[in-house]
Amino acid sequence: MNIKTYSNFIFYSSTFLILFCVFNTNLFGVLDPSFKDFQKDDEGLVLGRLTFSKNHGLLEHGGLVGVYGEWGDPNYDQEKIYLNNTVLSENLYNPYQSQIGGQAMIYGVLDLILPFNNYTKLTIFHFLTAIFSALAFLFFLIWTKKHFGNMTSIITLIFIITSFWIIIFSDKLWWNLWSFYLPFLFMLFYLDKKNSNIISHIKLFFYSFLLVFAKCFFNGYEYISTTLIMFTTPILFYFILYQWKRKETIQLFLKIVFGAISGFLVSIGILIFQISKLTKKDDNLNGFEYIYNTLLRRTFDDPNKYNDLLSNQSMKSSVWDVIQIYLNGPAYKLKTYDGTEYEISFLIFIFFFIIITVFYIYLNNKAIFILSKNNFNALIITFWASIIAPLSWFILFKSHSYIHTHMNFIVWYMPFALLGYVFIAYVFSEMIFKHLNKKKS
Repeated sequence: MNIKTYSNFIFYSSTFLILFCVFNTNLFGVLDPSFKDFQKDDEGLVLGRLTFSKNHGLLEHGGLVGVYGEWGDPNYDQEKIYLNNTVLSENLYNPYQSQIGGQAMIYGVLDLILPFNNYTKLTIFHFLTAIFSALAFLFFLIWTKKHFGNMTSIITLIFIITSFWIIIFSDKLWWNLWSFYLPFLFMLFYLDKKNSNIISHIKLFFYSFLLVFAKCFFNGYEYISTTLIMFTTPILFYFILYQWKRKETIQLFLKIVFGAISGFLVSIGILIFQISKLTKKDDNLNGFEYIYNTLLRRTFDDPNKYNDLLSNQSMKSSVWDVIQIYLNGPAYKLKTYDGTEYEISFLIFIFFFIIITVFYIYLNNKAIFILSKNNFNALIITFWASIIAPLSWFILFKSHSYIHTHMNFIVWYMPFALLGYVFIAYVFSEMIFKHLNKKKS
């Protein structure tokens, strides 16, 4: 093993270990102790399914996730039911029909074959989820290191392990955060070719199909518009970086889009089939109706159809009302030595990105320091274009965003804030190297 290979091994293994420990144990105390209760109601859908699968079979009720009793009913704590191996009536199971529930199917198989008690199994499931999330961000940092250098990758790592929205989602069984980034990360590496002619269009379509289907399998249609737009951003990056021809780039883009849509539609077909099995009917009308009504409920529907106040308000709210909520929400929480907590909003965060962008462009034009022109252009244009991904969810799924303000901030990191981290880290690292070179001179 030569020195370069050895140093890379040390860098990658230590980076993975840091990411895993932060995601699995909150290593640096970025989150307060209540983080363990975050999204326990959603995780209950997985745990409820594990209990149901053990007692009634993996594919009973179409394999759909769900809970015993009503969702959120304190008399039915899904975690306690699972940990205590409680056997309850099949009639008490309340399926959730908005996603395939692939994550619960995988955990269900592991639950049946692992020779441990349920407490240990649950610990292993969180452990595995944190591992996959750590691997996802490790691959993003490997890509960062390749194109923007070691220092940029290290600074980006620091941003990631201090971002509480990333950490709090990273080991949750319902979310499987890594699966949102799977299509994006694959394309970052697969499309990294100076000549776009050598990219197989058939393979690109096939991979796009599989990747989007995998995302829908593992966590359904959560943030689907954001995920699909994030999926296409590597094309823009390499189009600028390698100066691809416009016609070929458009063809590659269309292959990704068609593959992604195909994967999405196949997953919808499977979900409709699952719902039809649940309703014990041969036709799939109920599945279509349920998905259509769910889509309306989360986007733009008639407010008068909803009796509860929150749903009614979500329908009446404007797109700008929703965007303001997510601009003013916390991006970072800082604590002083005396325990006082300060929040930095996403609005301030974005304003900081704007300042750095203007500042850097000014310095670059003045030739005070110059990075690789193609690298800089590709990063900064892709970074700012990627803001469309999170905004798409706030706009298209306005009603969902209005209600779920305890979690939807994570879409800022798909991949807008992540690329922003790389951009800031890149500028800072170049300024540091410029300063060190001056001292040497």
